[in-house]
Parts: sequence; C-alpha cells; structure tokens
Amino acid sequence: MIILLADDERMVRLGLKSMLDELYPNTYTYIEAKNGKELVSLVFEYKPHIAFVDINMPLLNGLAAIEQCKDQTLLTHWIMLTGYADFGYARAAIKLGVSDYLLKPISIQELSLVMTKTEKEINGALDKLNHSFALEIISAYNLSQVCTSSDSILVPSSSCNTFETYMFYIDNLDRTIRYHLLTELSEKLRQLFSNTMDNDGRYALFYLNSGELCLVMNACKKAISLYAFLTDFINHANDPITVFYSMQLSVQQFCCDCQNISEISNVRLIHKLGTIINYNELMQNTNLDIIVLIANALEKLCLAFIQGDEIEYKHIIKDMYRNQSFHKFFSSTHAKNIEKYLKAVINLKLSFTDYTSLLDGLLKHSNAIYLNLPQRSNIDIMSQIERYIKENYMNEIGINCIAEIYDITPNYLSKIFHQKVGKKFIDYLTEVRIINAKRILSENPNCSIKDLSIKVGYYSTRHFTKMFFKVIGVLPSEYQKQVLGK
Repeated sequence: MIILLADDERMVRLGLKSMLDELYPNTYTYIEAKNGKELVSLVFEYKPHIAFVDINMPLLNGLAAIEQCKDQTLLTHWIMLTGYADFGYARAAIKLGVSDYLLKPISIQELSLVMTKTEKEINGALDKLNHSFALEIISAYNLSQVCTSSDSILVPSSSCNTFETYMFYIDNLDRTIRYHLLTELSEKLRQLFSNTMDNDGRYALFYLNSGELCLVMNACKKAISLYAFLTDFINHANDPITVFYSMQLSVQQFCCDCQNISEISNVRLIHKLGTIINYNELMQNTNLDIIVLIANALEKLCLAFIQGDEIEYKHIIKDMYRNQSFHKFFSSTHAKNIEKYLKAVINLKLSFTDYTSLLDGLLKHSNAIYLNLPQRSNIDIMSQIERYIKENYMNEIGINCIAEIYDITPNYLSKIFHQKVGKKFIDYLTEVRIINAKRILSENPNCSIKDLSIKVGYYSTRHFTKMFFKVIGVLPSEYQKQVLGK
C-alpha cells in the first residue's frame, strides 16, 4: 500500500512516517511532497491509497491540489492534517470528499484509529471492484464455452485495456495430489494479490470447464510480476506443473485464447513440460504442427492405457512406428519431458535414447494395463455421470465437483466425457437444463422467466435467456407465448 505525505515542513513528514512505522513496521511504501504541485505530480504517477495533506503549502494549497487530483485517482483516501481549525476549510474538505480532517499535532492513538478505519474502507472498495472484474471475466468465459464463432451473442467488453492470462496444468492422475497442489497454489496466489493490490490492479482466479486453474489479471502499470513466484512454485513441486501464459487486448481475445490453449495444451508433453510457456511465442514455432501431432498421439496412448483398452493402445503404437515424420522430428524433442509425463500419468518409469526405444518401452508396458484398471469401467462411469446430471441439473454443478464425486481428475473426465458422449460436458449440461426449461414451461406456462432460470440452475436470467436462444432458437418469453397460445 502506498501512502503520500504532503507537507512543506520536513519534520512533520518525518514525524508522521515515524508514527506509521511504529504502528505498522515494514508495511507501507511512502512518497513525499513538499508543495502542492509535487503532490499533484506524485498522485498522477503513483495513485496512492492514502494521502495525508497539509492545507497551507507553497505553489498550490492542499485543497486546490486535491481538487486537481480527484478525477485521476478515484480510490485515494484523502486525510487533511493541518493546524487550521477554521470551519470553512473543513467544509471545503468535506465537499471534496476528504475522509478525515485532523488537527496538528496528531497523537499516535488518533492516527491508529484513522488508519484502521481507512484501511477497512480501502480494502472494501478494492474487494468490490475486484469482485466485479472477476464476475465479468468468469461470465464471459462461461458464455464463450457455449457459443460458436458464428453466434451473434457477444461477451461483454471490459473497461480494462490489456489482460494477462495464466492457465495451470498439473500432470498427475492421482486426484488427491492434484487437489492439494491446486489448493496450495490458489491460496498462495490469493495471498500474493492481497498483499500487492493497488488502485488499478484486478485479478480473477477460477477453474475452467476442463478443470484447470486459470488466473486472469489486468496488465496495469503496477501489475505484479508472477514469473519469479510461479517459477519457484514449479521448481519445488514433485509433479510437472506447466503454465501457459498469454496476453490479450480484449475480453473476447481472452476467451479465444482460452479455447485455443485448451485445444493444444498437450504440446507441453513435447515442449517445455513443467515450465512457463509463452503461448504467443509458441504460436510462432515453425514446428508446432508436428509437435501437436506427436503430443496428440502420446495423450491418446495414455488415455487408452488408463481405460484399459489394450487393442487401441497397441494400435496407436503401431501407427507411431509407421509415421516417418515422427521419427525425423523426434531427435529435436526433449526426452526428459516425455519421461516425466509418462511417469506422472501412467506410472511408467521409462528411460530412452531415441524414438524406437521409446516405442519399444511403451509396447512392453502394455502388459501392465490390466493391473491398473479401476474397479468400474469408464462406460459405467459415464452412464452414471449422465444420470447424475439429469437428476441434479438444477443445482450449481460443474466438472470439478463431479470429478471429485467419481474420484477422477477433471481433465481426464473432460476428455473421456467428450469421447464417450460425443459432446463437451458444458454443452451436455446446457442441453439438459434447457430441455427441462421447456418441460417446466409446458407444465406451468405462467412461470416467470426469472423463476424458470433458477429452477434449471441459472442464477442469471440474462445468461439463461442467451442459452435458451442458443439451443432452441427463440427467446424463452417467445416460447412461453407459444405454449400459452396452445
């Protein structure tokens, strides 16, 4: 938190800073102004959280300086610290929205009370602004997941100009290990942001529909750098954690990048597993097409192993033997990446020197397929999940909570669900909800659209209306008129 001390007397500034340091050691960053013009300049540059301002200063008095700054830093809390008890000054200060009007000399007890009150107000205002930002980002993402590029439904535009996005992929089939890692990571990220939030910084931390953790922050001038923190977290983790980083100029571009990164996220198996991957740079890689093909083959191979499909597993290996382009490119890949991934996902401790020895080792490992089968088949799990969705569509359910119920990872569930059911989890859930909305309207034609949306699991009438139009082709109010007309 930044505190501005504006007073033409140096000893007053030092005394105030000394009391604040005594109350809150090593907590704040201080900037100082000895006249009104310096105050204005520093406020424009740093946008402090709190400003202690003397009224009678050279070049520009405190009240006039505050008036010039008000529109540039709406969240700064102004505290007048002056030797003047004149009611006219106090009235002018109140008109400008000054938080407190204190008379010199101020005691440390009085300062403590003012700071406690001011910090609470600042944190409340920042939390409210950040909550709005997070809701906007998450709503835009959810809407983009059920809309195609040809849809006329647009995600909302944000007041922020630039976004930084971080998508986290943890490769370990053990749900408990992934849960603990994700919980630790999300808690540390929230703590990091709570300690460094400023008047411009905003962030959203949420789970994607595929189960991955996603962080979005606006790239303001003082936005914190996450690189050192994330690098340290990745290096100390026992399992591979890969972060895809990208920068966007709009909410729409963020939604697009999320979709694109999800589709090619498995390139991490070949390209920099367990590191921070710059998505924008990755897209410039001339070998991206072949990297995607090899990664897809390896991922399908691991899924076949997990599903206990030995025939498919061997078929994939056979195709990989035949693919000459794979043979040629493989010498430039990072073998250690693949070794780490295979160990984390199918518990295969394999060391190899070339492409052929990799495939030989994978083929030999097929003997262990039936030793790793779960007690229930994936087909049985999918049918249970479909039934669970049909019975609980009206509740706030998502792929993460369902994955926890059936003791599998969200990413694995997302891929298997799409493979077995033929559509994405979110599309299936949306279809079930909208079909039930039609049924409810036919049974109760006078049901309000707001009540109807809640009955089928949507707590935003606006979102429900868009989803209904997306699936049925007419607005729910128009469909209601058709029902009433019959």
